[in-house]
Amino acid sequence: MHRVFQAEVKEAQRELNKQKDLLKECNKDITDKMREHKELNKELYDVDLKITESDHKVAKCNKDAKEADKTVGFLLENNFNLVKNNMLSLQAHSTNANGRSTFRWSTC
Repeated sequence: MHRVFQAEVKEAQRELNKQKDLLKECNKDITDKMREHKELNKELYDVDLKITESDHKVAKCNKDAKEADKTVGFLLENNFNLVKNNMLSLQAHSTNANGRSTFRWSTC
């Protein structure tokens, strides 16, 4: 009976060692997954940071484009008014008392 008991104890110890090994493997897998999770979180943070930087750049470009559009519009309007005024001035100076045009292109 003592030998049977010893055999059962040894079998229980083998089974316990198998379970310990299995737990060690599981623990290693969990540790690896946690490390992978941390790495992915870091990558995600870096990508989010780049997206935020890009959003700021796009917003700045949009603002600059609106300002440039206003400036170009202002310059075009002023240029148009200058040309219009010059043409009106030329017309006013190039008519005689009869209202006929005396404007002639000069060649140099």
